[in-house]
Amino acid sequence: MAEKIPVGILGCTGSVGQRFVQLLDDHPWFRVVALGASVQSAGKPYHEAVNWKQSTPVPGGVRDLIVLECSPELFAGCGLVFSGIDSSVAGGIEEKFARLGIPVFSNSRNHRCDNDVPLIVPEINADHLAIIPHQRRRRGWERRFIVTSANCSTTGLASLSNLSWIPMA
Repeated sequence: MAEKIPVGILGCTGSVGQRFVQLLDDHPWFRVVALGASVQSAGKPYHEAVNWKQSTPVPGGVRDLIVLECSPELFAGCGLVFSGIDSSVAGGIEEKFARLGIPVFSNSRNHRCDNDVPLIVPEINADHLAIIPHQRRRRGWERRFIVTSANCSTTGLASLSNLSWIPMA
């Protein structure tokens, strides 16, 4: 890929958000350009706002980024956002981002049961991304969408059931 896609991370100070930050550090396709969290963290450099719990240091590329409120207008330069927002507030915030044209890849449970939102375990059902055009038509979204990941126990079970070398009773 010639140029990396600029992305944002919502809920960047929580454990899921921190893991997104860690996984996207020096990623071959994505470049983190914006970090979002609650109003208590907004306005601070990331390394001051976060209580970092990961096994590696806070990545240098995001260390001094100023944390923003999770408002889509502040993420206008992002090609998409990864959301690690707590489910108590994630649903509405993620919908605002999608409505304003920023695709959302969510780790929250809020949209997992929406019949037009793909629930993806990449190694198992990446073909379910084909539902995105239906979601766009149904919701009147031209270039927008929400995709969710399965919860950790479902991902593990689905991955195990896909292994042909494990003898199944």
